[in-house]
Amino acid sequence: MFSTVAHWYYNAILALTSCVNFDTNVSNTVQTTAQRLNITIPVARDAFLRLSRLGLLVEKTQKWTRAVQNQVVIPQIPANFIREHHKQHLEKAKIALDTQDLDAREFIGLTVSTDLQKIPEVKKRLRQFHLDMLEFLGDGEHTSVYQMSTQFFRLDENAPEN
Repeated sequence: MFSTVAHWYYNAILALTSCVNFDTNVSNTVQTTAQRLNITIPVARDAFLRLSRLGLLVEKTQKWTRAVQNQVVIPQIPANFIREHHKQHLEKAKIALDTQDLDAREFIGLTVSTDLQKIPEVKKRLRQFHLDMLEFLGDGEHTSVYQMSTQFFRLDENAPEN
């Protein structure tokens, strides 16, 4: 199912419906979504229809509601879909780096040398960190949609193995 909703705005729309300052009234959501996410009205309309058809978004009393809260993308999704999904988020991050105020975003970089044997544990901890942040950010009154992405990748090439 992920392949049919791999574009960045599908998850953003699902998250947006949880914001208290977002009008989830069926007659207003497409235009409001297009404005808030800076996507076209046809893209927003198609996204709502697809999310509804897939059962991820449901219409209740003329309002859109998420069918499932806080979905987590599992890393074992076919590589081409997940790579495209991550590329879109990296592109959005590049734009945010130049356009958003420092108080609205956070970019942190860390370059380290490490033992390759630690990589499985690093991946495990990063996944747990994302789950912990999901729980933490899920509390309270939601007013905005954010994307949190973490990259951990090798910078050196052709390093000799010991």
